[in-house]
Amino acid sequence: MSPEQKTQESEYCYPYHYIPSTDTNGFSQVHSWSWGMNYIGGIELVLSRLRNIDFKSLVDVGCGDGRFLREVRRCYPKVSALGVDYSPVAVNLAKAMNPSSNYLCADITRVPLPHKFDVVTMIEVLEHIPPDDISLFLKAVCSTLNNEGRLLLTVPHKNKKLNSKHFQHFTSRMLAAILEEDFIVEAIVPFDRISKFNAGVLRLLGYRGSNFLITSRGINDWLFRRVLKGCLDEQSEKRCGRLLAVAMPK
Repeated sequence: MSPEQKTQESEYCYPYHYIPSTDTNGFSQVHSWSWGMNYIGGIELVLSRLRNIDFKSLVDVGCGDGRFLREVRRCYPKVSALGVDYSPVAVNLAKAMNPSSNYLCADITRVPLPHKFDVVTMIEVLEHIPPDDISLFLKAVCSTLNNEGRLLLTVPHKNKKLNSKHFQHFTSRMLAAILEEDFIVEAIVPFDRISKFNAGVLRLLGYRGSNFLITSRGINDWLFRRVLKGCLDEQSEKRCGRLLAVAMPK
């Protein structure tokens, strides 16, 4: 490739041509996600917990578009990592965004994974599983873990309004009861502090609307630090938005 071609090739790490759009609402060249700070805060919490575990392999079950696994590979480049999802659309997107990572389209309740792993992660997955299928699903998850392996998962708490694409939200007691059939629960941690102040600032910055968006790095970094602290510090269950569970197979 010529230097010019190499420059263009390097820019294909993100599909920037898809950012600008025009439709019946007019022209836009901005994409934003009002929950993005909380999402990254949750990722950072799970990554911080992984630092306490000695592991050489990890599978992210319900990997979606592959964002969490990308962060795992960035922090742990020598770990054997795999992303699994039953959705071919999600897996194809994950592969496109992360061509050097390994992703598999599979329903683990029907097709066992080729080998066992030291760590299984499930980031905001269990709420997408029909309640009648959770027992079978968790047995399949348990079967993918080595004897001394660890399961790390996050779920939304019942303090948050049920999302239309979720079957249920959880309390710590509910989550423990669900997991204890197949796992020894080591910890359930309330996190992601619900803050009216943070929500108000997000609204003022334009994240909850469509007319404007304030992208000042200084202001956004300040707010993100507040959100991150609410994720990394254990919260009262009355004020948490999510739960983290750490468990090992029985």
